[in-house]
This record gives sequence, structure tokens and C-alpha cells, in this order.
Amino acid sequence: MTNPILQMLLERLLWPVPRVRWEVARSLARLIREGDREAASGLLNWISARQLESEVILGLGIIDAFDLGAYFEFADVHKAIQAPSHLSDYLLKKNFANASGLSPFRYAISPPEPATLPQHEEAWFDRYRKWAVPPIFSGELTRLQESTDFPFRKRWEHDWRWLQATHPGPEAQFPHLFSNGDRDRVGQFDLGQRELYVSAYLRTLAFAARRGLPHDIAEHYAMIALTMNRGLADLEPIDRPNWAQNLLPCDAGRTKELEENIWASAEASVEPGEVLLAVRVVDFDTESFVEFDSTLTIGPSGFTAGPVETEEFNGLIVNECPGEMVGLVGRNAGIDSLDIVYPLALTQSVLQDFIGRVHIGMACDIKLASPYVFGTSANVQCSPTEIRLETGGEVLSRWVHWYADWEPTIFTELESAVGSMTTVLKSSLDKVCASHDVEIARLMRVRRGVKPKVYMKPEVEVNTYWM
Repeated sequence: MTNPILQMLLERLLWPVPRVRWEVARSLARLIREGDREAASGLLNWISARQLESEVILGLGIIDAFDLGAYFEFADVHKAIQAPSHLSDYLLKKNFANASGLSPFRYAISPPEPATLPQHEEAWFDRYRKWAVPPIFSGELTRLQESTDFPFRKRWEHDWRWLQATHPGPEAQFPHLFSNGDRDRVGQFDLGQRELYVSAYLRTLAFAARRGLPHDIAEHYAMIALTMNRGLADLEPIDRPNWAQNLLPCDAGRTKELEENIWASAEASVEPGEVLLAVRVVDFDTESFVEFDSTLTIGPSGFTAGPVETEEFNGLIVNECPGEMVGLVGRNAGIDSLDIVYPLALTQSVLQDFIGRVHIGMACDIKLASPYVFGTSANVQCSPTEIRLETGGEVLSRWVHWYADWEPTIFTELESAVGSMTTVLKSSLDKVCASHDVEIARLMRVRRGVKPKVYMKPEVEVNTYWM
């Protein structure tokens, strides 16, 4: 008889809250790494019961994202997959050196005739196409259609209709159960329709490959259906610092004082030999929120007498290993001399080429020291508690994060409940300052939102300062 705790974990893999899926995957990976064979066989059994391509990826993605290939036999995993796709085969080839027998003729193809749906479901495809799944799915198929003249958009709907007819999913309505009835709060939810849209997307790529689309192109476009990323999967938040809590109520007269206290407290917690570059702190309750976002900025002498704004380099894309948060970034850093003629942020956003669905709430907030400001390329690496930039055998920059009283939904205007800190080697910052005639100041941005009435949207006030 299956362990009831294990059974509960496996059932939660299809829970509509992505972070719940992530925590379940983390727990399963921990059990498997500890040698729990029941957990390993339970995951395989769960995968074998999946009839949708996207659900297979959710289970197989755990093996990939937590690097668990050594705990499984390829033949067992291959046999368990009942709904293969370009993406599942990519993950098999990546995690098992002896992967074989992965013929694309295994991929499911919908019947040629249109599926018959109840009248009230006829309009669902376009109604939920950019809500049940991110708009990137529509955008990628549009790009493919423009470059090949194959009717990808029409085929996607055809495949979705067949899946809706054979594996009916409910209407993709917002699950207000998770927002305590507050219709002004938003969250990320993976409802049943998401699995149908993503599976139809993968089937559309499979059909197009039968009609001549190169399989490597189909595989590349399938990557946006990843659910988890190696590196990010094992990353855990640190405990929320005491100085990042109890910031409400926060009136306008207290913001500078609070920011000074937050920055000083964060500075006191950095590693020896490092300097704080940025800190983001969020606090919220049912009626209000506050967000402090402070970043060190470098600029020409006297720049703080000018506008309170800064420039920053475009985000760094980590794509050396597709789907992994690891690799070299800033390849051209240091080739051209840095000409600082306007205020420039010392941090830079770091993103993956394909962000797993369960990580989106955190992955879009990652900021590290800019390789272009500090004049060096660097490798992105992940540990269980931080993301690092490493260069020359030392850690150039670190990023840690925590959550502010995490719950499934937040204020629409808040965007993220992630708090974080970014640091850099003091010697590297000193070198930048010594080689340029510049000053450093801290750009502070404060956003405050307060509901005038419990049933009204929050009124948001934004203030920026040089500190």
C-alpha cells in the first residue's frame, strides 16, 4: 500500500498553485536523494498515469531539474511515458546517456476531422488562450507561422479542441478560493485548461515536424513548456530578516527613515569583504503594502543634483545550457571601456532563456552585479541558498531572496512578494571607482499602496530619492 504521505505529495503535483508544485517537487527530490525507492517508484507510477504531454513534463522535469538521473534506469522512465513529445525526449536525452528508441512517430497526432464540442465551449480557445497560458505560446507560434507559412495557430486550436473533447477541462475561471474573496488580488495559477493548451502546443509541434519542420526547431520551441529549471529548483529562500518585517503602517513621513534602517541592517549582514549593492523589501497586509527598492548607482561628479533616475544594461540571458541557471554571461565585458556620462545602476537583471513555470514568481527578480560595469565576464552558479557570479576563482556577486508572508495572491499593483539582497566584492567596486572620475549614490524607490475602503483598489504613491 502506498505511503499516504507520499500519495499526498504526488497528488499535490497538480495543485493549481505553482509554488506548491515546486515545494512538492523539492520534497520528492529530497526523498529520492536519500535513497527512498518508494518515492522514486511513486514518481514513475505518477508519470505513467499521465495522458497529457504537459503533465508528463511536470513529472519528468523533477528528474531533470533536481539532476536525479542517477537514481533511475532509462528503460523504466522511458516505459513510464505514455504521452511523449519533443520536450520529453529532450529531457530523456539530457539525463540519460543511453537514451534510445526515441522515435518522433511515437508522438500523438490528433485526428484530421474537427472535434465536436458543446456549444458553450466553442469560444473557449480564444477566450482563454492568453490567460490559461502565458502569451509567449501564442507569440512563438505566430513567429513560426510567419517564417514557414504553416497554419500553426489554426492547428493549435484543432489540437486543443480534440484534447478538450477527450480530456475535458473546466472553464478557466480565476480561482477566488485562493484570494479570500478579494477580487483585486492576483496570483499565478495552473488550472486544468493550462495542461490542455500546453499539451496541444506540443502536439502542434509534433504534427508540424511530420510535415517538414526540422525536429531541432520543434525541440527548441518546445522548451517554453518547461516547468522547472536545474539550478533554480534547488534554490531555497533564506529566512525573512527581522528588519524586513513589520513595516506597516508606513506613512510618507517615515519612508526615508525606514529605508536608512533597512539599508544599514542589510549592510550589517553581508559577507566580509563584500558591499551591499541592492536590497528590495516588501511588506503587505489586507489593506496596504509598501515596497522599498534601493540600488547603488554610479555617475559623473554631481549627478545627484539632477533627475532622480538611472540607466541600466539590458538583462543578462543565461543560455549556455538551455533550461539551466548556469553559464557564462557578459562575454564582451571589459572589451570596451566604460564611459559613465549618466547615472548607471551597478546591478543587472539575470534571466534564463527558458524559465520554468513554477519559478516565474522568483526568477524575474534576480539581480547581480553588472559584468559590464565591473569589466569582467563571469559564470552564473547556484547553491541551495544563493545565486552567484564567479570570476577568477572568487565570488564577484551574490543574490539571496526571501518571501514576505507568502500566500497565493497579492495586490495587482505589487507585482512580487520577493525580497532580496545583492552584494559585490568591495575590491571590485573600489577598482571601478578608482578608474573613473565618478561618485556613488543610492537610488531609493518607495511604492506605497493603501485601500481607501476595503472594497476599493489601493491608491498607489511612488517616490524616488537620492540617498
